[in-house]
Amino acid sequence: MDPNPTTGQPTLRHAIARLVAAMMVADRRLATEEIHEATRLDQIGLGPLSPLVAEELQRATRMPVDVGEACRALSGTGPALIGTVLSVLAGVAASDGAVDDDERRVFTAIAERLGAGMREIRDYLGPSEPPGDTGTAATAAATRRAVARDDEGASALRALGLGTASNATDVDAAYLRLVEQFDPTKVAPLGADFVVLAVHKLAALTELYGAARRAANG
Repeated sequence: MDPNPTTGQPTLRHAIARLVAAMMVADRRLATEEIHEATRLDQIGLGPLSPLVAEELQRATRMPVDVGEACRALSGTGPALIGTVLSVLAGVAASDGAVDDDERRVFTAIAERLGAGMREIRDYLGPSEPPGDTGTAATAAATRRAVARDDEGASALRALGLGTASNATDVDAAYLRLVEQFDPTKVAPLGADFVVLAVHKLAALTELYGAARRAANG
């Protein structure tokens, strides 16, 4: 993140872009809906932020995202801007139809650093589990995460949005769906940075597909 040459701290625009990138990569999947949701920030009077988000996303593929410094850069800006940023982050998390545990964890960490309480966080994200499923979803998610850490194939399946019981047909269908989703022509109107990002994502998906196919066939 480029620092302010006077203070050495990240600029406000880069800080916001970093938080959006952290939210986008929280579930290890990047959806075009998330990209479009993030473009709402271009309307808040700080100039176009989409190129900075694309820059931070590329950086996030190489190293963990540290949200603490970015939150400190926003902490003195006032509730209106912070509320707008949190609203966009919540929209990014929910843009694929659901907020998973990792997205909820990242959003909560950011929101708490920006002064939001648990009630506000629930208002942004909604309930953490469906009624009647208390404990079940969390246990299943923890199991999936443990398997993914130990098994490259399971990690690839997870990245494609599949479980470890998926078969080759499931993998093929998920891969083709994601290839269509990350078609560079769909994000071309957002600028060259997002086209480059989509191309990189397609390359990564191809590698994931090979690992997931091997796991499904095994």
